[in-house]
Amino acid sequence: MPTGKIFSRGKFALSALLVFIILSGAASAQPALPCSFYGSATINGRSVPSGSVITTQIDGISRGSIVIANDGKYGGPLLDDGKLNVYEGNNGDEVIFYIQTPSMGNRLEAGQKGTWQSGEIIQLDLIFSGEEIPRTESPVTGGGTGGGGGGSQEQTVTPVQPSEESFQNAGHVYDITANITSGNVSLSLAKGDEAKFTYNGKDVSVKVKSLSEFAVLFTVSGNDIVIAEKSSAIADINGDGFAELQINVSKVKDNKAEVSFSLLAKPVATSGPGATGMIFTDGSGLWISVSAIIIIALVGGGIYLFRKRGGVKNESFKYRYE
Repeated sequence: MPTGKIFSRGKFALSALLVFIILSGAASAQPALPCSFYGSATINGRSVPSGSVITTQIDGISRGSIVIANDGKYGGPLLDDGKLNVYEGNNGDEVIFYIQTPSMGNRLEAGQKGTWQSGEIIQLDLIFSGEEIPRTESPVTGGGTGGGGGGSQEQTVTPVQPSEESFQNAGHVYDITANITSGNVSLSLAKGDEAKFTYNGKDVSVKVKSLSEFAVLFTVSGNDIVIAEKSSAIADINGDGFAELQINVSKVKDNKAEVSFSLLAKPVATSGPGATGMIFTDGSGLWISVSAIIIIALVGGGIYLFRKRGGVKNESFKYRYE
């Protein structure tokens, strides 16, 4: 006695819906584009000096920083001017700005606040005011003699910014391809040191272009990114408009930076003939099977073609087999 399976229009619609949901989940798992700020910057009525670092916070977490290259300005409206990129916010979040000059041991908060909007470029002039506490090291005790007797005197020493010559190009190259796909990679990098790895067939280079006492300027595959001490930033290394790499600077000391690297999106992996890989993004914890998407699409397409050839009766068609 023949038996059969009924394929209805509803099943085709369900297949199409599944494909849409999975693809939508993949898109939503990608990190949002940063919000970028630029403008003038003054501190206690004068232009903020070059070499100063402006950092940002959202909900008490560092979200991006910039080293000022020109007195009184942080970035500018042109493409080559650079921007203060603020990462990993939600639309409408309040952005707080802080300043620390090379001679300051503290930081000051700006009187202005920013509003985070993904992908927006916003001009915001910042005014910082407050007590500037000089950067100091441990007091130095020195001896002295005078007409009335000997004694000691405390001296406050303000360190001099290291000269460019003191940052010698070490030029060490670290291949971290085998390690970065399985977790975080931590390195101690000097000026000129470079971390390299391969991501989806593309060679990625992260090089220390320069560093100060409290920030590092990286060149990531040709693009400059400034990261202050105890801050992190993310970078688009795949050229698709989404960030795949996170760089964290935990400490800058003795002309070296303690840096860790981690992938926000794992590279596509393939194994065996005809097998497709799976992509993982830590934004949602979602594994996406490319092969499953293809199978669903083929089944849905086959049902549609069968119906187009006249296989529909009473809004369903029957495939019979003995």
